[in-house]
Amino acid sequence: MANKQISMTQVRRIVQLKSEGFSKLKISQKLGIHRKTLNEYLFKLELTGKSYQDLLEYNETELASIVYNTKNTHQPDSRLNDLQSRFASYVEELKDTGVTRLILFYYSNFCWPKFGEVYNTISFFAIFELRVLITTT
Repeated sequence: MANKQISMTQVRRIVQLKSEGFSKLKISQKLGIHRKTLNEYLFKLELTGKSYQDLLEYNETELASIVYNTKNTHQPDSRLNDLQSRFASYVEELKDTGVTRLILFYYSNFCWPKFGEVYNTISFFAIFELRVLITTT
């Protein structure tokens, strides 16, 4: 099962195997951990900026504070609020002949260049459809 919490013994073993140069695939196979779970733990460990050799010297409490930290550090993106505030005008524009959602997507990318770094066409359409569905019900 992916993204399952693993024991501190397994965390310590991951650090040890990475410090010895084992690949993610080998570690996953050796420890019986799903690759997505392994990637999640490796990502948290790599965020420290420490080498795996340095992490081997950490005690249980220090390692636990790194890998079991469940604090949500995700901050809402203000660009989503900005995009959603434009949807009412987009709905009106769609009533015009020749205006499509794809044109509106490209228009958004042209006017707000950073927009394309966050939203691809599929997510734009999904957010737009959800917004239209919510406002029409």
